[in-house]
Amino acid sequence: EYNPNEMLVRISTWDFEKQTPNSNTSKIVRVGGDQEATVGALRKAIEKATGVEPTKHRIIRMNANSAVVLDDDEKMIKKHFSIWSGEEVIIERVSNDEDLNESYRTSCNSSIIKTYEDKRNRVSINFNKPGDKIFENCIIIDKRKSLLTLKEAIAETLNLQDMNKFRLKLHARAPVLKDLEKSMNESNLSDGSVVFVEKGVQPKADEMILLFYRYMANQKEPFKAISKALFSADTK
Repeated sequence: EYNPNEMLVRISTWDFEKQTPNSNTSKIVRVGGDQEATVGALRKAIEKATGVEPTKHRIIRMNANSAVVLDDDEKMIKKHFSIWSGEEVIIERVSNDEDLNESYRTSCNSSIIKTYEDKRNRVSINFNKPGDKIFENCIIIDKRKSLLTLKEAIAETLNLQDMNKFRLKLHARAPVLKDLEKSMNESNLSDGSVVFVEKGVQPKADEMILLFYRYMANQKEPFKAISKALFSADTK
């Protein structure tokens, strides 16, 4: 008899080579509880369809923006994980050691989650040579890494020997990126971002660069830059 409220979920393993669900392993399972089906009910349905015990598989909800492990058997798969009837989850076998730590409920040691996150966070950053305005250089890097890691990669690419004699900006007129401990993600760098590389001393997070001008009255351009100096932000 047709049940308009039934919860059908496609379960698949992960194809690491293609980085997609493996359609050859896909199965449709009917989950008890219909639209209020829980993670625990889905786990039982997976066990019935595959023969894999509930503590031996990790359930992953994956889409274009995230990959999340279904972590609580009491939670409802539709309400808490936005899994609608007909949609897909990925199942990942866990080892006996993981079973002892109940890590099947977490992303800990998940090769699928790690691969997904690594791919999702890899970005291309374009940059110039100091003195040039053409951004013809490019590196692929993990945006979760620090600005220091980015600077080191740029130095290696451009064969710049002294890390303290050049600095980075988001564009030519932007402030210098001083806090190199910040991640690229925290610094608003994303795929395709441009970084401006210029010669100059690298200021620390608690330092600032002051530009000194000479004022000359009755001149067409009365202010003329004459020097720069590095000061501690606490300087009075």
